[in-house]
Amino acid sequence: MKVFKRLTIALSSLLSLPALAAYGEPFSGWGFVQNDWQLVCDNTLTCRAAGYAEETSPPASLLFIVAAQRPVTTAYINYTDESDEPDTVDKTESANRQKPPELWLDNKNYGFINYDTNNHRYELNAEQIKQVIRRARKATNIEIRAGDKRYRISDNGLAAVLLKLDEVQGRVGTSLALVSKDSRNRQIPKKALPAPVIHAAYAYPISQYVYPNYEEDATGAERAVANDPKHLRRISKSQKAYWQDNMTSWVKPTLDSEDNQCDVFDTDNAYYNKDPKWLFLPVDDQHTLAIHPCWTGAYNEGFGYWLLSNDRPSSPLLVTTSGSDYEKGEIWASHKDRGLGDCWNTAAWIWDGSRFVKSEESTTGLCRGFAGGAWDLPSYVSKVVKKDAAKNNSK
Repeated sequence: MKVFKRLTIALSSLLSLPALAAYGEPFSGWGFVQNDWQLVCDNTLTCRAAGYAEETSPPASLLFIVAAQRPVTTAYINYTDESDEPDTVDKTESANRQKPPELWLDNKNYGFINYDTNNHRYELNAEQIKQVIRRARKATNIEIRAGDKRYRISDNGLAAVLLKLDEVQGRVGTSLALVSKDSRNRQIPKKALPAPVIHAAYAYPISQYVYPNYEEDATGAERAVANDPKHLRRISKSQKAYWQDNMTSWVKPTLDSEDNQCDVFDTDNAYYNKDPKWLFLPVDDQHTLAIHPCWTGAYNEGFGYWLLSNDRPSSPLLVTTSGSDYEKGEIWASHKDRGLGDCWNTAAWIWDGSRFVKSEESTTGLCRGFAGGAWDLPSYVSKVVKKDAAKNNSK
């Protein structure tokens, strides 16, 4: 995901803060980032503001989830437990029997942070949320104390990120504002938007990495499905050979933007000196996915996915050049933002019977030492309705 830098002079002047460099936009990638805080908003206008410990400190994070036209009622903390407890111990049971962590603001105790057994997270109560937000515009020492351990969450960037949230949701100058109630630039609060509804269509139960016998450790059942003649009968060997010879020239016209590049087709790039074969996966009776490696990096790789109409294969439709896997009508992309693996970005596309539609896009937050990432911060969400259409495709 690409990050774009800009100066947030308007933010700093409104809050009487020094003009600091911020970067990004709330609705993509890492979102809007200011120092140790970030804001990621999705297409329904729900925003998530996350703050972190400084990079040299033990990992800790605070997350606010804010729906449009609603007060802040949800906030969670996350921190790395440095105890020697074995991984086999159930974390929910462990959390229930241990003394909960406490929220401290400016060396004052604001009580225990209760464990939400449904979400498996420590959740702040309404009063704790209120106390954090009311201090957002001044220097504040935010600490999580767990036993004899202390985890400090930076306040550097908190005010700017909450102001950006006010702006995005139209809260500035209103009673709903988090940090800008007194602004003379009054906005009209924006309504939440509905999540797009995707009606998932039936797709053959085929997985990229077991078709055909891609991995030696595939189960017998998986191999049987991958090689089931009913899934192959629409694509003859001669047809596949013809596609194999021509697919590269057919897809090149679709690679017309900076975000849709397939480096392996660049003949001037000596790094890619191989010519791997195309993989063709039948999606249903009339459609096929053409898959080809596109790029590789130090710890990531991306595959290109093109949708073919079996009777018009020379006009492929590009889905993504950064995919990672395909299974049963869904394409996934998952990539590390750095080699440590403490921050990831993901996306997915669902088959709706005529095309692959983006169903989600998300980041796990800033790279701050959490294995697998600290949070799920979506910039795009949808409601996927699945139905069994197998009877319509079983002829």
